[in-house]
Amino acid sequence: MIIMAETKTKKKEKVKEQVEKIKKPVKTPKVKETVKAPKTEKKTSSEKKTTKAKETKNVKAAKKIKSVEKVVKVEEPILEKSRTEADLEKVKNETAAEPEVRKIKKEKLRWGIAHVLSTKNNTLVHITDITNSESIARWSGGRVVKADRMEGTPFASMEASRKAAEEAREKGINAVHIHVRARGGHNSKNPGAGAQPAIRALARAGMKIGKIEDVTPIPHDTTRKPGGRRGRRL
Repeated sequence: MIIMAETKTKKKEKVKEQVEKIKKPVKTPKVKETVKAPKTEKKTSSEKKTTKAKETKNVKAAKKIKSVEKVVKVEEPILEKSRTEADLEKVKNETAAEPEVRKIKKEKLRWGIAHVLSTKNNTLVHITDITNSESIARWSGGRVVKADRMEGTPFASMEASRKAAEEAREKGINAVHIHVRARGGHNSKNPGAGAQPAIRALARAGMKIGKIEDVTPIPHDTTRKPGGRRGRRL
């Protein structure tokens, strides 16, 4: 019985040893990797010469490219400067070739008053000085047109005001305030067809226009018409 117990204990010990061996990591020896170099083919002397020539050509080409890049970088600002100088010279030459523009002197304004009386049958344009004390030019539609029926037309008023403006400019008046009027009173209170064309003609003739006023005399109450109580006898 004692012998049997000893054998069992021995067996158990062997099993434990085997288990411990299995648990322990096994150290594997490091293997040095040996890289085999590729076999180089032996080149002949002629092949060696051609490869050397190619390498030298490539190096020369690379150097040339670098030098060209440097030159371009250096020359670009110089070209820009030269262009600007050339442009300035061109502009100077052009300005020298152009004719000299005369400076327009501002005229001193001498004011007057243009009285425009526009009725159904005629248009009167009368230019005076600023104080209304001296007549400078006086024209009417009847002086410009031959037919009586044309006296109150816009054409006649334009011609009359143009001639009046020319005469006033000759005498030194170059700016006017315009007083427009109709007959007023117990007659028409509205100016005729020649009022607006007369104002336009004065402006086109070179007169500076100041104020434009309607000075038609309108009564507060009425004005008695001529003819009496029983009217005009025919």
